[in-house]
Amino acid sequence: FLSEPPDPARFVVTCRNLRICNELWKSPIDMPLTVPQLERVGMKGLITRLTQRRQHLLAIRLCEWVGHQRDQVLFHWACERIRHARGSSCTDEQLCEAVLAKFCGCAGIGYAEVARVAAENHRPHLATMLLNHEPRSHAQVQVLLQLSREGDDDNHMLMLRLAIERAAQSNDPDLVHCALVAACGGDPCGREADVQALIRLVRERPQELQVVADVFSSALQQGRQFDRARAFFEQLGRGRQAAHTAVHQVFSKYEVEEREKWLKFSRDFFSQSEAGLVEVERLAVQFCSQASAEEAELLKIQVGLEEQSVMKRWLNGPHRFAGRSLVDTLVVLIEIGEVVEADNLRTKMRVSDRRYWRIKIRAL
Repeated sequence: FLSEPPDPARFVVTCRNLRICNELWKSPIDMPLTVPQLERVGMKGLITRLTQRRQHLLAIRLCEWVGHQRDQVLFHWACERIRHARGSSCTDEQLCEAVLAKFCGCAGIGYAEVARVAAENHRPHLATMLLNHEPRSHAQVQVLLQLSREGDDDNHMLMLRLAIERAAQSNDPDLVHCALVAACGGDPCGREADVQALIRLVRERPQELQVVADVFSSALQQGRQFDRARAFFEQLGRGRQAAHTAVHQVFSKYEVEEREKWLKFSRDFFSQSEAGLVEVERLAVQFCSQASAEEAELLKIQVGLEEQSVMKRWLNGPHRFAGRSLVDTLVVLIEIGEVVEADNLRTKMRVSDRRYWRIKIRAL
């Protein structure tokens, strides 16, 4: 009796919509929704309205029946569960177990967003437990930094330590810098930056936070704040890194006296850091200490050569020797005919015969 065969898919959808509308009309939902209205709102809009009415069980059943994602429903349920648990006898462990049981099998749910709600409702312990299941490092660090700004000093240090550890484990330079800004209370290279909290955290976890300490010291050195970088390493008890920073500081000085002073400081730092090192590292530190001492001695000799070049009116003088390498200094002395001075410098700096003759051949 039909002019054309009916579409079975449309018949199934119509029956499904009628059944949904009939159930929505019943108590306690009492949602007078018609089929045309349902078709206009769509399943996603209906599920959202049920979720906002806190009809989470019905919304999940509807998602399972029509094949819709239930992530948003579960997320809303978890947030409401945490908000309404305030003042009840439900512990953080029980809430965490309940949320994890519901979230099982839903890979798209962000635990960090639920942890943020827990933090806003003064449940930092529950927030940290939920964050342990968050795969996104960026979301973890952001919530932990938010928690570090709340509560007392002990809670501040605990959350800050967790945030810096997560940032270091992620190997993301942006996250590490964000954690450093929070630890220092502002720009790490700024004058008002407070590094005492960072120093305490690095002392407590020297291996885990090695990356953070390296990034902080590198930022200071790139900003040419060598004094702060050296003081940072000294407070951590890392004499070798403080000595390397002093060496970097040498090449930032233009005055000869300042360079000589910092070379002697670096030699002393290297000598003080020998205790407790293995044989290979101890030999390396001894070499660095000796090299710093010889560089300071060479700089002193070069200053004397500059004075002699003026007093004795050497060829093509006056000459600038300070800052040159040992080989370049010997080459210049040989080129201007001051072979005696070159021989004396070679003796003082203990240059081997084979190397010295190569330098002579190069100069001539």
